[in-house]
Amino acid sequence: MSFLNIKLYIFNSNLIKTVAISFIFFLLLSIVLFIRGEGWDGDSLVNIAQFNKLVFFDLYGVPDSGTTPKLLPITLFGTFHFVFNSYSIHWPVILLSSFAFAKIALLPKAEGGGFLWFFLPFISPALIFSIVSADNPGLAIPFYILAITFAFEKKISLSFVFLLLAEFSRPGYSVLMVLTLFFFIFNGSLNINK
Repeated sequence: MSFLNIKLYIFNSNLIKTVAISFIFFLLLSIVLFIRGEGWDGDSLVNIAQFNKLVFFDLYGVPDSGTTPKLLPITLFGTFHFVFNSYSIHWPVILLSSFAFAKIALLPKAEGGGFLWFFLPFISPALIFSIVSADNPGLAIPFYILAITFAFEKKISLSFVFLLLAEFSRPGYSVLMVLTLFFFIFNGSLNINK
């Protein structure tokens, strides 16, 4: 195999395309963050407080201030704050969202992917601001997008892992889990008799 063939193989690799498109989305979301300015949703900061309450038993007071505890955001945002001593918890959400948007943009158009996904996220200010403010739905939606993407790639087990991560990020995705399963069974994409 010549050097040129190796170079073409690497360039045409799906991994390289995913990383390149993820980087483009990361830059676009970073520009939105720069224009909007840093700011967080109240639940996100409460997640850090809940994590600190779990880790440091000598803290007093109300651990959740009236919000419903969500396992994954508490763990992710709390660990990020604990390790980096930073409230820049929007960066993990921006990275995850960039990867999810890149994965769905690489799907064939017949399966709902394509170039249109470069623009669709930025049409919804609620979605973009949820992502850059590290809100819990901003964490759950990329997990759900990844679940759908992996389901279309026939990676059903991995799809349900991401559906569970979406459920742990923001309760309510269990209904979508069942609807997605029925869609793939009745669509003929998933054969349960194998």
